[in-house]
Amino acid sequence: MNRRERLIASVIGEDMDPQKAAFLETTIKFILADQGEQYLKLWNLKGPGVMRLNPTQETDSWCTLQDLQDDIRLCDSLNNDDLGESLKRILNRAEKIDPRKISGYMILDKKGIRYVEIDYENYDKVDAAPCSID
Repeated sequence: MNRRERLIASVIGEDMDPQKAAFLETTIKFILADQGEQYLKLWNLKGPGVMRLNPTQETDSWCTLQDLQDDIRLCDSLNNDDLGESLKRILNRAEKIDPRKISGYMILDKKGIRYVEIDYENYDKVDAAPCSID
């Protein structure tokens, strides 16, 4: 069972009760829609970028395309090729975002760095697995 399946099972139970599953799906869509509104506000206020989510911080932060480029240069100067390559892939995806349709989230946690895009026309395709960049 992957991290996503474990999380779902912890919420709706091992038996995967269909009513609980439908309620969970609806709840997630509400949360994503609210988060998308916040994402669009930040995009309009601070410029193109991604939201940086870090569970150890009390607030999320906005990471502009310029911030990502600066982070990539820092990684290059420190010879941190793995992180630099991950950030380059995130930057590449973030540059293509239409914030009225898609939002991008960079998640920093104990498992490392992940990038997730939420397509508001296709909620069912959301995947927050590690290395979810195509």
